[in-house]
Amino acid sequence: MLTSRGIEARLRKLEAKRRPAEGLFYLVWGRDEAEVERMVASAREAGIIGAGDTLVCAVWTGPEAMPAPRWVGSMDRLSDAELSMLLAALKEVAAAEAAPSDRRFAHLSNAQLTAVALGVVVR
Repeated sequence: MLTSRGIEARLRKLEAKRRPAEGLFYLVWGRDEAEVERMVASAREAGIIGAGDTLVCAVWTGPEAMPAPRWVGSMDRLSDAELSMLLAALKEVAAAEAAPSDRRFAHLSNAQLTAVALGVVVR
């Protein structure tokens, strides 16, 4: 007989298989890096994210209420504040690491670019 924990584990596995892979990432905001790390650890322990998932983390600096962590498959689902903060984070990454003539990522969608620039693959 399955326990509630066993049922939850099976449901997480089934949900993970249903996720469309392209352009999908798990977005985590935190007021500082330590909070981001705690939220990622919590998602990992709950089975929300697992090996092979793309994780995008950023520090929330806006005056608005911080959005809850969630799966994002379309940039259209992000608020203006989230888009603004992700854009700022992308600009920081681009200024630090990118060459202006680099065309390797021209074929990627906005969600995929965000995942490439800010995301890490969960291990």
